[in-house]
Amino acid sequence: MARPYSHEEANEIIQYIIENEAYFRVKGNALWNELEESGRLNRTFSSMKEHFKKTLMYQLHYPRFNLDDKTIAKFKQGFQEGTLAPSKKKQKKKPVEPEDDLGDF
Repeated sequence: MARPYSHEEANEIIQYIIENEAYFRVKGNALWNELEESGRLNRTFSSMKEHFKKTLMYQLHYPRFNLDDKTIAKFKQGFQEGTLAPSKKKQKKKPVEPEDDLGDF
């Protein structure tokens, strides 16, 4: 059976995301791989990712995390919108206009 996460471990995950402004990276694997490689927690990337998705995401308002409403909103937006920040989402490409007739050279 998996060992439960301590309050310190949970707080470390939350703080890592805040410090790295990684709100929009929580659904991908890169963030969690980085956190695992940092050695800050003795957990696998997949365990931390699942714990965040299934538990911590719904506990952000708990007093022990001491997060303001603005920070909680960043987590929620990042979790809902996925791995791309709003400013980096793909924009529709404009159709290429045919070149004007440049005449004879």
